[in-house]
Amino acid sequence: NEGAEERVPVIKQLLEAGDRTVIRPGAECLRFAPSLHSAAALSTALDSLVEGPLGASVERDRAALLDEYEAVFDHAAFTGRSGTFFGYEGLGCTFWHMASKLILSIQETLWCARDQGEPAEVCAALRRHYRAARAGLGTHKSPEEFGAFPTEPYSHSQADGGARQPGMSGQVKEDLLCRIGEVGLRIKDGRIQFDGALLHDPELRVDAGVMRSPSGAPIDIPAGAMAISHCGVPFVIQRGATARVDVIAPDGTRSSRDGGELDGDTSRGIWGRSGAVQRVEVTLPAAESD
Repeated sequence: NEGAEERVPVIKQLLEAGDRTVIRPGAECLRFAPSLHSAAALSTALDSLVEGPLGASVERDRAALLDEYEAVFDHAAFTGRSGTFFGYEGLGCTFWHMASKLILSIQETLWCARDQGEPAEVCAALRRHYRAARAGLGTHKSPEEFGAFPTEPYSHSQADGGARQPGMSGQVKEDLLCRIGEVGLRIKDGRIQFDGALLHDPELRVDAGVMRSPSGAPIDIPAGAMAISHCGVPFVIQRGATARVDVIAPDGTRSSRDGGELDGDTSRGIWGRSGAVQRVEVTLPAAESD
């Protein structure tokens, strides 16, 4: 809120010291750090500053800073979309379906930015936001944090009451779409394209392995690669210096092309399950550093 630096002097002191634990400078205003999702989290953050050089100022202005926090977020006035707290709408609950919609929208914004040639730092920032939002889903939570088994088909379960509203049936659509992009697969202009911007390198195999294709045939997966299937065709994806796609026919014939894209005929053959492609090997360069 306007005038906060005058009301709470420690805010200015923290900014001048370059400390971003509590307050972050924004383009037009000051903001609380994104990790401070509750007054308790803010108090914990302030505790971490007490032993530092601004400890006395932090203790002096603790109550005033907590008042500013409540004035900004006005938690006491929040009553949920219905005006009444249902068991799955109270503070502390997470609406997983909406989180997945947010993640998908960030992914789509990243693809748009890359297609339009936005600067590398813009794309890197979008990747950071994507990963931060993705880490908030239940699949990345412990049962204690989630309040239930993290992959159960109910999105609003609480530790004290069990599942209260089905939600994963809606969430799973966005999560499937997100996963397609995470493994580097895009569909654009009637062709299968590949973009490794969201490929998570820790998911690549440490050692070699074998995947059974939908037809039952074994597909070798080298170390440093991963395998997926699309319309019944195995895709082996790995990192490399430049983008390249190798298409292997059932008779072992290999055709290669530079760049991360299949031609229209090959793409349509895969979608039509024509059997003309036995597997596709994809090499993608690493994304720009975050």
